[in-house]
Amino acid sequence: MEILKIIGVAFITAVCSLLIKSTKPELSFAVNTVGVLIILFQVLTKIPQISEFFARIGAVSGIENGMIKLLLKMVAIGYLTEFSSGLLTD
Repeated sequence: MEILKIIGVAFITAVCSLLIKSTKPELSFAVNTVGVLIILFQVLTKIPQISEFFARIGAVSGIENGMIKLLLKMVAIGYLTEFSSGLLTD
């Protein structure tokens, strides 16, 4: 059910941003930023469950926790880089 909330916030943010972009582009950027922050806070509340999930994956697959942490850091850096470049192009 949480994923539906996140998708809903993303959809509403995108629609509002597109509607506002033609008249006030600077306000569109603010709408996007607020939408991303709302989604970020929703995801941050799920960090313990996500961490437990990856620990279980590591236990089942036999991969060391250090390797899983390294993979997660690489993915996080990739997402942050993509997000930052998207903000700069806007």
